[in-house]
Amino acid sequence: MPLCKILLYLFCHALEVGKTSLNSRSNFPAKKAWHFLFMSFKLDYSEFNETLEEYRRVHKKRTLPEIVNKKALFIARGAIRQTPRPEPTVIGRALSKIIYTFKGARKTLTQRVTGSGKSFAPVAALLINFRRGKRGKPGLFGADMKAAIKSLIARSASARAFLASGWIPAVKRLTPLVRSRKGMPPDDSEAKQIKNPKGSVKPANVSGDICVATIVNQALSKFTTTGKNEVFDKAAQALQKAIDKERASMEQDIENQMRDDAKSCGIKTN
Repeated sequence: MPLCKILLYLFCHALEVGKTSLNSRSNFPAKKAWHFLFMSFKLDYSEFNETLEEYRRVHKKRTLPEIVNKKALFIARGAIRQTPRPEPTVIGRALSKIIYTFKGARKTLTQRVTGSGKSFAPVAALLINFRRGKRGKPGLFGADMKAAIKSLIARSASARAFLASGWIPAVKRLTPLVRSRKGMPPDDSEAKQIKNPKGSVKPANVSGDICVATIVNQALSKFTTTGKNEVFDKAAQALQKAIDKERASMEQDIENQMRDDAKSCGIKTN
């Protein structure tokens, strides 16, 4: 029988989950190398691999694609729920923060962007005029800048679930393929509101000795700030929580199945 394999691609970097090898004596080989240039948090999914293999053994009536698609779906939905997102008030304060530059220097960044002699400006104003300048448009000032800042803060607050939304394409594609959804992580209405979420999916199919499903979250590719490392680590930690929670769920399911099998044979259980 082919073995199960789930591939999780987080921001275009490959993670392998649920892979087993026919040539391995233990069937659970060491993790392959997947060191990232800007990632310090490292996922641990060895126990998930072992549990997934045992899970499919006790659910022989289910097809392998169904099992793999279900676990991939549950992990994607769990990752969405676990991915942290800032409160709207936090976003507003961050964009309203005043940036100062030293006096006496040549024309500073704040002076160039604001078009005035002031050596300070809110972060939002710097972002707005910087982006307009990149597009060849003149900067905004006065009432026009105030309106633009208000709009930027509102858009940023509504898009606070953008990082989590990278798993939405996988959820949409896999949900119709999974019949049994008992225990599936709850929906996330905020993430679903994000337009054009950055991600993709390839449902499970049997290829040779392995059944593979691939889910991809590319949301971080849109982040260009210096906080990219921190954002990636938080997203990776959220994915780890989703993996751990699904592993615990499978372990409970396996235990329940074994108890039912024992009772059907007349064996008493605790």
